[in-house]
Amino acid sequence: MLLTLPNNYFDDRILLLDEAKSVSESQKDYSRAAVHSYELALIFFQKGDFPNSETYFNKALEYAILLRDKVFQLKVKSRLSVLNLYRGFTETAINSCFEILAFNSEEDSFIAYNILSRVYIQQDEELKSNYYITKADMALEEENMTAEEKCMLSLLMGLMNGHRGWDKTSLQNYNKTYVESRNRKLPYYEAVSLYEAAVVWAKNDVHKECLRLVNDAKEITETYGFKYFEIKCLCLEAHSQRAMGDEKQSLETIATIIDDAIENEFLHLHMEALELKKSILGEKGKKKEIVVIDKEISALDRRINQAGADKIKELLKLKEKELKYQLQKNRALLQQMEDLAALKKVFSHDLKEPLRNIGGYIGKLEKSIDEKSLKKNTEYFRIVKDATVTMDESLTALLNYLSTGSEESGYTKTNLEKVIDSAKEDLHMTLDLSELDLKIESGAELIFECEYRSFYKIFKELISNSVKFVKIGVPPVIRIRAKSDNDTMTFTYKDNGIGIDGEYHDKVFHLFNRLDRSYEGYGVGLATCKRIVNQHGGNIYLQSEEGKGLEVVFTIRKL
Repeated sequence: MLLTLPNNYFDDRILLLDEAKSVSESQKDYSRAAVHSYELALIFFQKGDFPNSETYFNKALEYAILLRDKVFQLKVKSRLSVLNLYRGFTETAINSCFEILAFNSEEDSFIAYNILSRVYIQQDEELKSNYYITKADMALEEENMTAEEKCMLSLLMGLMNGHRGWDKTSLQNYNKTYVESRNRKLPYYEAVSLYEAAVVWAKNDVHKECLRLVNDAKEITETYGFKYFEIKCLCLEAHSQRAMGDEKQSLETIATIIDDAIENEFLHLHMEALELKKSILGEKGKKKEIVVIDKEISALDRRINQAGADKIKELLKLKEKELKYQLQKNRALLQQMEDLAALKKVFSHDLKEPLRNIGGYIGKLEKSIDEKSLKKNTEYFRIVKDATVTMDESLTALLNYLSTGSEESGYTKTNLEKVIDSAKEDLHMTLDLSELDLKIESGAELIFECEYRSFYKIFKELISNSVKFVKIGVPPVIRIRAKSDNDTMTFTYKDNGIGIDGEYHDKVFHLFNRLDRSYEGYGVGLATCKRIVNQHGGNIYLQSEEGKGLEVVFTIRKL
């Protein structure tokens, strides 16, 4: 048989994609890393390396969650559903499908309908399977379908027609898939179509034709390393060998299946081989060997059930992580609503006051330009200029506040010392830090995950305040502690400054709220800190007394 791709195609692709993924991760380009992980997962899936496939699918999903890319999340979940179906985790696959359908994505809905119809064909529920096949057929316009989607649909039609007993039509569907896959160089679907056609011939007891097609399919699976379908072909081969009376050859094939299934952890194929072996030995009256096989089957059945339970636990953990992200997103939306309410007051007072000053003094200038001295006019111009500068700086502070967290790059693993260094680097051009005594307390948790581009600004604002609000003649001293528990990281920040009276502990986190206007600033710093902490799913509060330094405690939620 002529093959459509070079033998080392997938191995070369794995090497290239793995290298590209590593580069993307080192550059923190998580969008590309997600795509590379997804493509690697697809290759390992076709090769039958399900553990590696699942690992890379989960990695792609993790990046998609970090990037808040719901479309790509659905794309990955749709493929994970197929993987779970192949591994026998039917309930997990069904739950994922209904989640995908809730978001009405055409491409992913097509795969979800495809999976659901396959499940209900297996469960002999013809009405449900027919319904979802119809939905799959309607999900995408034929002219917009990819070659892979066309193969998937014609395979699905073949399964349904075979289930109904329309074997001739079923074989036509598989032949259509075979031609499409060969023309479009899709060897995986080429092998699957041959296998499914062989199943139809076996069902009709035409075992020579079945074995011919199985051998053709095996040639492709062995060439490209499609291990899962290679073993499925061996299972079908063993059934046909037995049906043709060659029980010895069938048992030898079964032994190969069991070895390969154990090596690749294909639990359900292992179970199928044991059941066939038991049936053959039962006909021979070998009761002692059957007792041993029954024990193996019972142990394997427990493993399959445990694997299903573990899969549900994994799914629940993933859901919990997604819910955490959604909670953070909701917190951010709530913060935006609060900000809009605060802006009404800000624009009515803090920003309009400089404009009123400008308008008032311009009016005075108009009236006095011919009457007052040049010196007086100069004073008016200075006031107008100062009011304009105040207005500009207030707007800049507001825009900086509102832009905080708007360009999220996703959570990354970082070091507390690096965060502090970034904050100090941003401040050293505007503040004198030469006398600053800043230390991270011993025993602090240094490694954690955060949205780095915004998180370091918390310490930038706090350090800035500590340097500004220092006691006269006393160098600023700052101590920082961090500790981790099950769900959160807690940071404690202490300085030796003038402190804040308990009456104002909540007010200082409100936008444009300044307790002492003799100091520079616009009352945005601590409001910015609160905004960033909220976006990380945490809380921030003060523990301070006037004249006794400032202590700020804030948390972020772990992912």
